[in-house]
Amino acid sequence: MKKFFTILSLITALFAFTLTQNVALAKSVCYKNLSTDSLSDGANGQKIKNYGVITVTFLDQDLEKVFPSDYVNTLFKTLQTSPQSVKNYFSESSSGKYLTDFTLLNQTPIVIDEEQNRYMPKYSFVNDEYLSVNEFGYDNRYFDENDLPCSSENLGAKRHIDRLLREQSLIKKIIGKINDVDVNLDGDNNGVIDGLIFIFGTESDAEWNEVLWEHRSNLPVFNEEKLKSDYYVPEELSALDFLPAYINGKAADNYTVFRSLKVSKTLLKDQNQDIIFSCGIFCHELMHDTGVADYYPYSGDAQPVGELDIMGEIGILPSMPLTYTRERLGWLNDGAIIPAEKSGNYALYPVTSDKTVKAIKLVLNDYRDKGEYFMIEARTNSGSLSDVGLSSSGIIVYRVNERCGYIGADGNPSTLNLGNMYGDNEVFVYRLGDDKLYSNKEKSSYAILNGSGKIKLDGSGKYVDASTVGNPDKSAYKTVIGQNDLVLTSLYYTDETNSGVVISNITETKDGGFSFNLNFDDSDAVSEKFASVDKYYDDKTSVVNWFGEKRNETVTVYAVSGEGITKYKNGSYVLNKKVTKDDFESGSVLGNPVIYKSQNTASYCRAFLPKLDTMTAVFVAFSDGNVIYAGTVNPRNPTFKEYLFGTPKWLSLIIGIIALTAVLIVVAVYLIIKRARKDAEVSQIDDNAEYTAIYGENYWMREEDTEADIETDTEQADFDDSNTEVDTEADVE
Repeated sequence: MKKFFTILSLITALFAFTLTQNVALAKSVCYKNLSTDSLSDGANGQKIKNYGVITVTFLDQDLEKVFPSDYVNTLFKTLQTSPQSVKNYFSESSSGKYLTDFTLLNQTPIVIDEEQNRYMPKYSFVNDEYLSVNEFGYDNRYFDENDLPCSSENLGAKRHIDRLLREQSLIKKIIGKINDVDVNLDGDNNGVIDGLIFIFGTESDAEWNEVLWEHRSNLPVFNEEKLKSDYYVPEELSALDFLPAYINGKAADNYTVFRSLKVSKTLLKDQNQDIIFSCGIFCHELMHDTGVADYYPYSGDAQPVGELDIMGEIGILPSMPLTYTRERLGWLNDGAIIPAEKSGNYALYPVTSDKTVKAIKLVLNDYRDKGEYFMIEARTNSGSLSDVGLSSSGIIVYRVNERCGYIGADGNPSTLNLGNMYGDNEVFVYRLGDDKLYSNKEKSSYAILNGSGKIKLDGSGKYVDASTVGNPDKSAYKTVIGQNDLVLTSLYYTDETNSGVVISNITETKDGGFSFNLNFDDSDAVSEKFASVDKYYDDKTSVVNWFGEKRNETVTVYAVSGEGITKYKNGSYVLNKKVTKDDFESGSVLGNPVIYKSQNTASYCRAFLPKLDTMTAVFVAFSDGNVIYAGTVNPRNPTFKEYLFGTPKWLSLIIGIIALTAVLIVVAVYLIIKRARKDAEVSQIDDNAEYTAIYGENYWMREEDTEADIETDTEQADFDDSNTEVDTEADVE
């Protein structure tokens, strides 16, 4: 019987394991597009970043030359106190939601007891080969999949890890020379310093991607597998090289590198008539600290954005980030982006003004196919800080393809936003008259449209109308020649098809705004009602996307605990009970409080969901009272009961077959064991009868009988029997 229950337990365990694997498979399919992370630190309120500033130089540098006597004073005016400071730039760009603070951590520059050439490249790449130019430098070569030196332009090429090791060694040496400082560098109290800024005093120039080139980076943690996947690693790595560094018990992580003479190259007089440095390069690098990537490609000379975003081109005074960029960072107030509901006349004021509306968003019904939409905003160079350096004033038009911002250097999808660095453009600003992406400032003015009349194109003898952009002929490709050599510029998609959208009659208004006519085919308007919860392209953030069949509808997004409102069915959670807009407006749905509400006025738009810790149901309510259940965020694992009764019929059938098979196997095994036990009992009875006939009833109690004795006794008994037979025969005779 004991064997029977052992076998039964094994079969049951096997059945349970099979069922568990099916549940896990169903969950992996159902949940792979769900997430609860928020997009940025600035999205949920004001964020203060406390930066520690450190000045440092090398043994072979002229200290007086790289750090003149008034350098630090001018530096901190540039960073913090001037009206044209970095601090004011971030406050203005973020609508006061992202604030910066800077503190000098050393009174005199730190001098590293090494020469600078140790932190410069060893090789120069000339005529497809690497030549040694600095025997003390770090190995800056790239390697292909066969571990052979190759150009950095090679797809998937890996950089030698020596640069990383040399740089983090330098950063840790500097941090080790910082004594206790009486300043809070951990604004969010998470145990990590908000940010460090290293100003390197150096007389030498640096090339892009070198240790001393201006850049933002992190001190990596030891993860050998990841390091070997990201870098060329010829030797075994040591975890000792990746020990963390601390200041006042707070861990150092992200940092930014600048060069003293590069920063001080351009001197300006601010509104207070004080001498300051240009803050453009500081703003560009510290924007990386918010998570924004470069808007210039890492190969070629193209400038898809140029001067119109600080991440495209660095001016003496920084340009404002595009409205799209500010939206992603959570730096805009409600109503800052309005939808283009229909063709007609629109007006915009510059993004640096105090007007609420910053941009118009145009989404056509092919968005779900192409993944692209258009943004229109106004810019002016008449301010005091942001955009002062722009080449002109007017409106700009650009297309956005968000998924293109998540393409890595190897051409594959990435979980990091990489902007326009690789592949097709995430953001592309249209320019009049040509599809080329001009890189110089003069041509950048072709992207700022202000109705200033006809502009003659360089060397072509042709003209463009600065009051019109777009071509209604959808069969047209990019630019075409119209009447009287007038060039028409199409507002085309990444796949080079023409949207047919036209912006015309661009005119500057007396109050500093710009009016224009926006025209598109009415059949391109969104014509369906749809809502969904999706994972953003970073593979972490949950966003709500929706379409509205009425382009001027008001849309409200609600989130409420899903317990009791949703049920598990067919591999996912679905709505269990019908709810109305009135239920949400009451603040409680079936006893569960509403934990998120966002109101929007758009035919198509999206909402970034905040981090939600419990299973949450998301709803989209349209102004006509229609409520669409969009999906579940952060769903818990279904209980066995939910899974069993919520599985689709085909899966239930499979489970039933498995269960029936298991029962039949158990019954068969039971019958086999029962028959075997019965046969064993019969055999034992026969043996007992035989031995009892020979030895008597209590033969098993004779301890002196061994197996050999029993065998001998049996032979003796057989001999006696034979003698008895002989005697009997003799008696008969």
